[in-house]
Amino acid sequence: MTTVSDPATATSAADTSPEATADRPGNSRLTGLGVGALVCVAVAVLAQLPFLRNRLFYIWDDSAVQFMPTWHFLGQRLMAGEWPVLFNADSWMGGNFSAEALFGVWNPVNVANYLLVAQFSDLALAALVLKTEFLVLLALGTYLLTREYGAKRGPAAVVAIALPFSGFTLFYDTSLWAGGLIAFTTLPYLWWMARRLARGVANPLWAFLFGGLAVTSGNPYGVLGVCAVLFALIVEFWFRGWRSRRTETAETAEATSAAGAGGSGAGGSGAGGSGQARRSGRLAALLPVGEDRRSVLRLLVVGVLIGLVVPLVFLPLLGNADVTWRTNQGFMSTGRMTPQLSDFLNLAIPSHEPMIDGFSANKLAVPGMYFAWFVVPLLPWLNWRVLRARWRGLLGVFVVAAGYCLFAVGPSDLWMFRFPLRHVEVIYLALGVVFAVLLSAGLRTDRVRVRALVTGLVLVVNGWLAFATQPFGWRRHLVSLALLGVATAVVVLLTRRSALRLVYPVITLVTAIALALQVLWFPFNRDVANYGFSRSIPELKEVASHYKGTTFQVADVFQANLPTRPDAEQARKTFLFGNVDLVAGVDMVGSYTGMGFRSFSDTVCMGYQGSTCANSWYALQRPTELAGAQLLDLLRLETVVIDRLLIPNPTVPAGWRITQQDRVATVLQRVDSLPWPSGRLSWNSDNVTILDNGSTDDRRETVRFSRTGDQPAQLAFARLAWPGYQATVDGTPVPTHEGPAGLLVVDLPPGIDGGDLTLTWEPRGLTFGLASGAFALLAALVLAVVTRVRRRGHGRFGSASLPG
Repeated sequence: MTTVSDPATATSAADTSPEATADRPGNSRLTGLGVGALVCVAVAVLAQLPFLRNRLFYIWDDSAVQFMPTWHFLGQRLMAGEWPVLFNADSWMGGNFSAEALFGVWNPVNVANYLLVAQFSDLALAALVLKTEFLVLLALGTYLLTREYGAKRGPAAVVAIALPFSGFTLFYDTSLWAGGLIAFTTLPYLWWMARRLARGVANPLWAFLFGGLAVTSGNPYGVLGVCAVLFALIVEFWFRGWRSRRTETAETAEATSAAGAGGSGAGGSGAGGSGQARRSGRLAALLPVGEDRRSVLRLLVVGVLIGLVVPLVFLPLLGNADVTWRTNQGFMSTGRMTPQLSDFLNLAIPSHEPMIDGFSANKLAVPGMYFAWFVVPLLPWLNWRVLRARWRGLLGVFVVAAGYCLFAVGPSDLWMFRFPLRHVEVIYLALGVVFAVLLSAGLRTDRVRVRALVTGLVLVVNGWLAFATQPFGWRRHLVSLALLGVATAVVVLLTRRSALRLVYPVITLVTAIALALQVLWFPFNRDVANYGFSRSIPELKEVASHYKGTTFQVADVFQANLPTRPDAEQARKTFLFGNVDLVAGVDMVGSYTGMGFRSFSDTVCMGYQGSTCANSWYALQRPTELAGAQLLDLLRLETVVIDRLLIPNPTVPAGWRITQQDRVATVLQRVDSLPWPSGRLSWNSDNVTILDNGSTDDRRETVRFSRTGDQPAQLAFARLAWPGYQATVDGTPVPTHEGPAGLLVVDLPPGIDGGDLTLTWEPRGLTFGLASGAFALLAALVLAVVTRVRRRGHGRFGSASLPG
């Protein structure tokens, strides 16, 4: 029979380091490295299962129209020698990469992956490799974190293998929202290294680097994770020695009180003094001292340095908020993607589709609340007395779990944080740490009948809850219950027979079976958009070969992809939405954007995926305040593609002709070529003569002009008036403003009769962000050197290696 030692002889509460609960026998670093490698291999193999079931699993929804095409494009720009890639004028609303933030252009891991993705001609394969990479990294980070909290190798491994395939992480972050996956992947590494830093066994540079990776991932949830983890660790180490400090101060207070009583008997007034001493003692007991104080200070210093990286990534986002859809963000609650506390009761049934309001239905279409099959069935078999002995060492984990639970059931919109379901995976990371620590103590095999009865009741309740949300899936629920029941019985039987070496492989095998069942039942997330275009770049370029120059698409993404549309297959080979044009080789005005540009989108009826409406075509032909110039000319359009489902037979404007028309689309192209093909100047006042116009890159453009008379004069550019533009004429600043549809207009003041206009753009806050980030990096390097020198002087060296 395998049981846990009594708390009286258990590991001390203050010590949950790997050394405190080391695996015995054979606690070698080589073995630890081997288990870590096996975790990586197992996750890499399991990550292929969704792809084998659905070749597009990893390039679905946002991954298909935003992340993968943009990463391929950024990789190509990098190979051309441009870094950082902050701006692409041809992407219009989606081209301000610095303001979008989520592409993480300052993140070195992202930059390396841009180059990797750019080597593929098939975006589905690129997504498979990329997503597998981050799932493996997430598993390894989870393994290191659980080991740091004292879990043994086997329990740490099974949790680490299971977490990347938990419901939300797999079906949302991995399949759809790559930015969330990347940000989440950095969290266990930061947590692991920050705790080692607090224990005084790691150099602060490592915690800073992992924190910097979390911030520069560009996802605000990465910043939230950094704040949560560092705060939780400060709480953990603040109160780590609280009991001993309380005992010491109580003894001191008693001694002071006794001395005061003696003084009073001798004619003194010691009662007031002794009361003050007791109050001072209680206050002192709350403050960390000695090594605890140094731990807290180390965390605070590193936290400040990581915080100095934030402006580099997010100041451009905030600086552009006034012209985007993101202005006036506050608190609101629509209930979308917001779990209830009751949803956390069913974490182990692979077939459970929780009743959470999704994007297209009142419940999720995938097991979004699933964690791991073994978490719930094994609860009755764990020795919970371990927590009573070690709760202080796990206090940081409890703080993270509690805080994220509040976020998960909170308002659906909290400033930049939407869809509270996104917080669930961090809760599962924290629960995984606690579960691994409990499992490390072994399963209880006494009172078998009672524990088996409780397990059976729990599984029946879980099965009923799953049936309640999806009655038509009752066969799946029965299969899930049978799998969990048999697997739990096998694990308990192996434990009773002391075949512990087989327990963890069996748990992992059942994890793989559960994953296989899930991808069989849920090959894709039908709650989100399915963009039916090809993921083959050569095929996409063939689609775009019919379009010339800057192209405007009058088409609605949902109507274009209607499965009931008679010409659906041809429509998918005609229209390009999101950022797919970046790999197709066409300059499409529409793009995928999380920020938008309010004036532009309102004028031309453009949505976040580049989708438009029938009114867009008419808006392009309306006269504007710039002497009646049309947006057709102000945008320097050369091709317009119109879905005939929206406008069956569009009127052809003067200077345009129909070059192609079939049952799906009408393609119109400009008859005459535009002047100055290397520039973006699209209109000038009658009293201004353009002598030359060219653009060296997206962020800089020059115009040589002459002017007659003193009447007001303006120049308009086929650029959105993003904050950060500056214009000078022969070095003299001239004003700019937002013109029709948000286009950039330069005013030429009286007295300027000609010269060279230079137009430049720089993201708002970039200079401050670079200075702040550089200072943080320099300070972290200095702190790292100082720490190493001091430790060498004391004869001890920190290690950031994988625990044995």
